[in-house]
Amino acid sequence: MSIKEIENQYLTENGMHLKPINKENAIKELKDLYDILGCWTNKNPGPTIGDLSIMNKNKKLILLQIGSSAYYINADSRISGVKEFLLNQDKPWKLIVNNRGVRNKVTNSIDEKPIPYFYMYKKI
Repeated sequence: MSIKEIENQYLTENGMHLKPINKENAIKELKDLYDILGCWTNKNPGPTIGDLSIMNKNKKLILLQIGSSAYYINADSRISGVKEFLLNQDKPWKLIVNNRGVRNKVTNSIDEKPIPYFYMYKKI
């Protein structure tokens, strides 16, 4: 997918946020996820992937369907968290315990700790 295609399909008109990615257009390849997030971080992004002036902070903004597993990234994920996630893209994803005690939070940090301000979860 070209940068222009990503911008047209996934970024808001001003390029500051990502458009919602739902079941109908769920991301199916990790490379596409990394390309979309990378494109957003290289533009003039807002502080979060979603426009929090028009949506709830914990809105499931990006849906992924990787094989039989479904994941989502919340709208309030910040650019700093997304950048760290992208820096670790060659590391495997690990499920860790979220703040409610459920093992569904995704991290790819080397120390298997949560990535600050990056809110990605596996649907269980």
